[in-house]
Amino acid sequence: MTSTPEAALAALAARLQAALPVAVPGLAVIDDEPSGDGDQLGDAGHVAVVLDDRGVPDGLNGAGPFYRETLARLECLVRGASAAERRTRLRAVLDAVEAALNADRTLGGEILGCTWEALDPQRVPVEGGADVMGEIILVTLEFETDTEL
Repeated sequence: MTSTPEAALAALAARLQAALPVAVPGLAVIDDEPSGDGDQLGDAGHVAVVLDDRGVPDGLNGAGPFYRETLARLECLVRGASAAERRTRLRAVLDAVEAALNADRTLGGEILGCTWEALDPQRVPVEGGADVMGEIILVTLEFETDTEL
């Protein structure tokens, strides 16, 4: 099984696109596009899947396959009228992301495995609208590749 950083990211996005809208109706999954400041956020929120670091394969200048780790960033944003509503919606999104990743850590066999960690939630003020709450989840995608680059 060999892959590329882009194929690993696409597999992650596909997994989330299949699972998240079912778990959180109306939630959008945006592939390879940062969230920005949240002003284009729909009512249910969204998760942006962004390649954060392509990583460097182990075993450079040798024969492949090469083991590689790539870092993806999941930008989870929700909108809500009150702080309690935003916290509840964000918790639902985070639980859905975790369930989707736990269901298949190899993303359909595209990668060897993945691990993740969530950073601290943040409030994002949006002029003229309800505040947005967000959290970034860093996902390490582990895979083998045939090329050093």
